[in-house]
Amino acid sequence: MRCYRSLRRQGDFTRLYRRGKRFTAPIFVLYAARIGAGQRASKIGISVSKAIGKAVRRNLVRRRVQCALDALGPAAYAQLDLAFVAKPGAAELPFARLAGELEAALVVLRRALA
Repeated sequence: MRCYRSLRRQGDFTRLYRRGKRFTAPIFVLYAARIGAGQRASKIGISVSKAIGKAVRRNLVRRRVQCALDALGPAAYAQLDLAFVAKPGAAELPFARLAGELEAALVVLRRALA
């Protein structure tokens, strides 16, 4: 069971893009901001554009990112809203490398927001 809620509104994504800290990796861009006052759980949005490929490939990337977040556990993204934006090439990357880069990005962003 996931310990976060999904970002659903375009306004939430836009707020993160404008006000959040950004980490750029070769295969993704990760935006992070502290959760709002009164908000209990983190919100995470995963954006995978058609530049990645057809629906099967896009869903593969989305599921891999969700699985990597589940493997890291809620402590890795506690008190953060995140927007994950996949770049072309994310579908070819092995899961272990994707998970490792995601973990490294979260560590850097946590320090930047502290």
